Amino acid sequence: MIENRQMVIFDKYRRINAYHWRQCSDNLIRMDAYVKARYKIVLDCLGICISSNQARVLDVGCGDGALTSIIYKAGFRVYGIDVDRDGIRLAKEKFKENNLKAAFKVIEGYNYPFEDNFFEFAVCADVIEHVQEPLRMLGEIYRVLKPGGFLIISTPVRNANRPLGRNHIQEWTVREFEELCFDIFGNPMRTVISHHLFWYVLYTSKNQLIRKVSRLLINTLSFLGINVFFKNNR
Repeated sequence: MIENRQMVIFDKYRRINAYHWRQCSDNLIRMDAYVKARYKIVLDCLGICISSNQARVLDVGCGDGALTSIIYKAGFRVYGIDVDRDGIRLAKEKFKENNLKAAFKVIEGYNYPFEDNFFEFAVCADVIEHVQEPLRMLGEIYRVLKPGGFLIISTPVRNANRPLGRNHIQEWTVREFEELCFDIFGNPMRTVISHHLFWYVLYTSKNQLIRKVSRLLINTLSFLGINVFFKNNR
């Protein structure tokens, strides 16, 4: 496995505020079809796993609480944790502003303020690639999950020797990531492959014109109910 253990400072919440809320909005210009597809997959997996929407769900690395709000609106009891104080502050503000309810806590490192076997389910959406010690994080999630509980976790697939995102400490191939999770959880219940690289390259093109046209087209399709990131080979 190729690992890159450099320290990465994540300062997006301080610089650009609660940007995930804009990304998952229905505003054609401000929305982000890439992020919306990721959140839809998480919610669909919750629907498959959860027999009762009164189950407690832990959103690990909740940031500004955008995904947390989607899980709450689906009828679940949700808790959000993050090491980023700006993210938790924004999450609390946005939940209050929108009359939503969740418990948010700032955590220090890999110690979660919950007793053993507290949650039926946990969600960790594109967080593990930012973490210095992913096995410690997975082990702590395992601790707070009830026996038979499920973890829904997403992360980018590694396609090069260097991480795709500048804020990513490390990335994995599908097989590498399954092996990482196996060390803590055993065989994963299901692996979902989405967000084809072709569409990602268009969506994030360094050519400004290509990027703008691609985003408008892909966002429009998503607005009409056809999200190309979600509809890829899964």
